[in-house]
Amino acid sequence: MKKLIIFVSLSLLLAGCAAPQRQPERIAAAKISRVIAGKSVQNKKIEYLKIGTGKNTIFYLAAIHGDEAQGTPTVLKLAEHLQNNPQLLENKKAIILSEANPDGVILKQRFNAHNIDLNRNFPAKNRENNEKYGFKALCEPESKIIYKLLKKYKPRIIVSLHQPAPNKPGWIDYDGDAKELAERMASACDMPVYKYGSMPGSLGSYASQKLNTPIITFELPRDANATAEILWQKYGDALLTALE
Repeated sequence: MKKLIIFVSLSLLLAGCAAPQRQPERIAAAKISRVIAGKSVQNKKIEYLKIGTGKNTIFYLAAIHGDEAQGTPTVLKLAEHLQNNPQLLENKKAIILSEANPDGVILKQRFNAHNIDLNRNFPAKNRENNEKYGFKALCEPESKIIYKLLKKYKPRIIVSLHQPAPNKPGWIDYDGDAKELAERMASACDMPVYKYGSMPGSLGSYASQKLNTPIITFELPRDANATAEILWQKYGDALLTALE
């Protein structure tokens, strides 16, 4: 009888007291902070997203030229992806300025509301003062906002999304020590590396010459008027390469 009790007890132990299966841990979504950096000429709010808490910062921006607006939905999809995959931002921070020239976007023009090319309004060594580029560096509120963000966050890499002139394919340009990154980004999408050259007073010239910060100019094809999902499917992996 004693043996039977021991056998039954052991059977119950094996059947009901086995170690429970451990459920996979869910990774909490990354927090996105929305920060108003300032206002445009026409008093439109200019907002950027901050994701992650690490010191290693990557700065993405789009639509510094208002008629090159397809970068905006692309970087917003990037923000969504990073929020849902916080492991990609371990020890890193992403700053995403999705619409650097909101007045130009509304007006469907390259320049801001003062008819200044914001991407020629930075205090680079090759800067030219004139009516089109501004009679002095950082005379426009939008370029001044970008300048202040770079000064505040000191990014390791800058990725600026553009679109080239009509009927031209897209490409990946770079300034500073970013050739290797440009090549890796090109291998992740259907765009080649093409060294366009430094433009006077451009963000690329300023970042590489004055800040010694590598910068990628990511020229989406002019006909890339696709949905955000398609844009992300085609170019998302390339943008994520900057985080590696």
